[in-house]
Amino acid sequence: MPVINFTSPARRALTGILSAGFAVIACCALAAAPASAQSVDSLTAALASTDVLARGSAVEALSQMPVTAIPFATRDALIALLEREATGAQPVDSVRPNEADEAWGEYIIGLADLVRTLGDSRALRGLALLGIQTSRATQEFVAGFGAQALPQLDEAWTTKPDARPSVVTTWALIANTADSTTRIAVLHRLFAPDDTFPIALADAAVAGKLVVMVPFLDSLGQSDTVLPIAQGAASEAAEKLRPAFTALSADQLLAQYNAILDGICLNSTGALNGYCESSTNGLDNSTKHLLKDSGSHVHQGAADQARQEIQTVIDRTLNAVANEVLTPAQGILLVSGLRQVIARIS
Repeated sequence: MPVINFTSPARRALTGILSAGFAVIACCALAAAPASAQSVDSLTAALASTDVLARGSAVEALSQMPVTAIPFATRDALIALLEREATGAQPVDSVRPNEADEAWGEYIIGLADLVRTLGDSRALRGLALLGIQTSRATQEFVAGFGAQALPQLDEAWTTKPDARPSVVTTWALIANTADSTTRIAVLHRLFAPDDTFPIALADAAVAGKLVVMVPFLDSLGQSDTVLPIAQGAASEAAEKLRPAFTALSADQLLAQYNAILDGICLNSTGALNGYCESSTNGLDNSTKHLLKDSGSHVHQGAADQARQEIQTVIDRTLNAVANEVLTPAQGILLVSGLRQVIARIS
């Protein structure tokens, strides 16, 4: 999971030493004084400074205080600051650009962590736009808001391409605990993009316990269309999830793939709607209807009928990929998984 993608070489270079604390500015004697040595009012005022070193020192000092001791006005200032940083609205002092670049990464991590610990829903936008790039804990915090976090994550996806891998993981974390309606909405987002972000998707599958993705991850791990590092990430994720995947019965697997198909087909229009909702033989023979019926038939022990229905869905899915109605990733996800279901039907 990328931590932060910076806009200058100096910021990018910092990613390898983010865990080193504020050592990079210690030589300048700018390490934060304990909160007890500075008034909270002065620290709050410093949060509005154009100097990243002053803002960073204030954040560091405030982080040493018990959260319950941080006044409401200071909480408001912290939340507003994170959102300014996340949206690019924070004025920047150009007097010391090199020092500011060096301190930026640690400051952002500290700010996001402190704002997260406030537990305030008003911070959701700033945390979704920027904070999720700093830690898994922040991703989990944002995911805890469930459907409420989806608009902010959609904004991050649209406006911050560098944040997309972190958004993918946060979506998966939401899917792990969401109600069925929210889960379908999240699955729609996870499997809609043309770019699958394979490393992020492998991380997301494990984080969100999306065991149904094992056949898809196996395919990625053997694909010569992705980089070796992505192949390795996919294979490692598949192995972590495989015991849970193996334990699922055929009808349990089908329930999972029905949810994925519902996600892919959510709000479908045009040719995609034709794949999802209709067929030459009417609605009762649509792809979605066939897959749902196959689950009922597996449960009832009508194995041959279930296999035939699932195979029809597989054939239609392959045709949809060939006609660019579905993305290759969507096709692999459904076809590889449904073939596993057929193999398990007894």
